[in-house]
Amino acid sequence: MLNRLAKLALVSTSIAPICLTLWFVEISSKWNLEQSILLNLKNHYSAGLFYLCAALFLALIEQAIQLMVDRDIVDYYFDVKMQAIDER
Repeated sequence: MLNRLAKLALVSTSIAPICLTLWFVEISSKWNLEQSILLNLKNHYSAGLFYLCAALFLALIEQAIQLMVDRDIVDYYFDVKMQAIDER
């Protein structure tokens, strides 16, 4: 099972998609449609770089936690019973 620190780290990895979105917003705001893709990347590679690095870092943390977790957790099954709802 996971300890509290691992659970907190796993929950904090949910911020990674938000960081990717913020990176995309930063790079989109600096993009010049009159220039080529390579020239835009050359001129604005640092736009939102912090957000991109944060997203990658959080994704790596999430992968590391998944590797450390016991594989026995996957073997748990839950019995789900469904009952029909009576219509009135």
